[in-house]
Amino acid sequence: MKNSSLSIVLPVHNAQARLTASVTAILDVLPELTSRFDLVIVDDASSDDTIDVAHELATCYPQVKAVRHAVRLGLNEAIQTGLDHTTGEIVFVGDGECDLDPDGLRKLWQLRHDEDLVLA
Repeated sequence: MKNSSLSIVLPVHNAQARLTASVTAILDVLPELTSRFDLVIVDDASSDDTIDVAHELATCYPQVKAVRHAVRLGLNEAIQTGLDHTTGEIVFVGDGECDLDPDGLRKLWQLRHDEDLVLA
C-alpha cells in the first residue's frame, strides 16, 4: 500500500467563492502523499456559478473531475455520486463545506497503515 491511489470527494453547494482556494490547497498537498490521485467535485445543484468554477478547475487540472446534480439531493447523495466517479483505493470525503485541511489530509494518509483503524 506504499503507493496507494487516493481519491478526494468534495461535495459542494453554492461554493463559488471558496472552491478555487480549497481545491488548490488540496492539490498542493496530494503529490506529497501519492503520485496517483484524483479529486471529484460534486456540485449539488448550486444556484451560483459553482459548476462553472468546478469545470474551470477540471480544465486546468487533469486530476479534477466535476459532476453536477440537476436538482439538490443532499450531502449523502452528493457523496455517493462522488464515490461513483472515483478511482482511488483510498477515498477521503469532504464535509460539504468545501473544507479539507491539508494537515488533516496528511494525518489521515498516515493512518492508512494503522492496523487498528477500522474503515467503514
